Amino acid sequence: MAKENKAPQQTKTPHATIDSCAAEGCKKHVERMHFCQEHFDWYKEGLINKRGQRPSDFDKKHQLWLRKKAA
Repeated sequence: MAKENKAPQQTKTPHATIDSCAAEGCKKHVERMHFCQEHFDWYKEGLINKRGQRPSDFDKKHQLWLRKKAA
C-alpha cells in the first residue's frame, strides 16, 4: 500500500498581502508588522491576533480599550 503525504496545507488569507493591512476588512497600507497604525495598536492591546482575526470576546476588550484611550 502506498502512503499518501498528509501534510497540512497552509491557508492564506485572501486580503493579506504585503501592501495591505492584515486585519479583517482593512485595505490600508502596511506600516508596522503587517498592520496599519490603527490595527497595530489593536494588536498590541490584544484586540486582534497576529493574523488579524478578532477574538470571541472582542466587544468586551474593545469597550475596555476605548475607555482606557479616552482617559
